Amino acid sequence: TLSGEGIGTSFTTGTVTVSNPDGVFKIDDSVMGTTAITKLTIASGGTFDLNGKNFTSPTATFLVDGTLKLQGGETVANAPTLNSGSNVVYTKTSGSTVVKDWSYQSLTLDGVGGTFLLPSDKVLSGTLTVNAGVFDQGARSFTAQGIVIGSQGAWVNNSTGDITIGAGGVVNSGYIRLDGSGVGPGN
Repeated sequence: TLSGEGIGTSFTTGTVTVSNPDGVFKIDDSVMGTTAITKLTIASGGTFDLNGKNFTSPTATFLVDGTLKLQGGETVANAPTLNSGSNVVYTKTSGSTVVKDWSYQSLTLDGVGGTFLLPSDKVLSGTLTVNAGVFDQGARSFTAQGIVIGSQGAWVNNSTGDITIGAGGVVNSGYIRLDGSGVGPGN
């Protein structure tokens, strides 16, 4: 069990639990996958940052009750179980990235200069938060209980993807463009 903040490079076997609500555990090397990690749990209040590194342990159970941070290009061998209350945060700061095709509870996009695309239709039981960067919905249908667009964030739908928003509604401090014709402005 990890209860402090730090960078780890040599977890090789057994169970790893990230549980400290005041710290962030960040891996500094991709070694965490070539060996016998059997279970990785991010407890409620804990944060685990892949830091651009891969988690490829082929037999690992990966449970998330807290926060999982990643840039987006990392390889994750087994999709995590994203339990109620979990949040996945993408931090890529340039170019486009397709978010992982996982079953999200809440999703946060926090990468100034990054564009985040959906791999398929998505239903979030929680909130989409775009703190920074662009959420480009494309032709994908998207459902969330609420959507929050921060001052450095944008939500763009220039296509035919359906939108369903629950009781949380939309809070916008940034930019939203919805154009169901699939044709951008001026065309």
